[in-house]
Amino acid sequence: LGLLAIGRVIRWHLGYEQELEDFAFYFVGYRREMRYWETVVMIRKLITSAIMTFISDRQLQVYLNLWIISVSLWMQFHFQPASNFALHRLDVHFFATTLLTLNLVLLWHTPTSLVSTVYFRPGTVWSDALGWVVLVLHILLMLHYLMMISMGLRLLIRTVVNLLK
Repeated sequence: LGLLAIGRVIRWHLGYEQELEDFAFYFVGYRREMRYWETVVMIRKLITSAIMTFISDRQLQVYLNLWIISVSLWMQFHFQPASNFALHRLDVHFFATTLLTLNLVLLWHTPTSLVSTVYFRPGTVWSDALGWVVLVLHILLMLHYLMMISMGLRLLIRTVVNLLK
């Protein structure tokens, strides 16, 4: 929030161009009206870190993180802060994968549930299958991320080649 306040003061006294120059590292990838979205991201990460550090009950950690990710996914859909639709889609896929993973993990961490005590005990076929589903989800997300990086590198190489011509 301090950067937000400093940015506003710079914009008010020195103009928008100076704010962009001073905070370019902070704005990269976001639309102009969403240029301080990184503050929202940092607050989400701070809350998640606090939950994982100060709450010892694993099931409560999962539930609280489910709520945080659900709100983050809604905000991502509602505000669409990314300047590039591909970046927006990648963020949505990240939140959706995390949300699905946390929901699946509840099958392992709900000891009073008949489902978790009978079917999802460690070493059962269902438990192993669930583990594979979670792994495949995250591999697919990583492949999507690597595809985005390769597209960016291809564009960068084309740009450099065109400049050298």
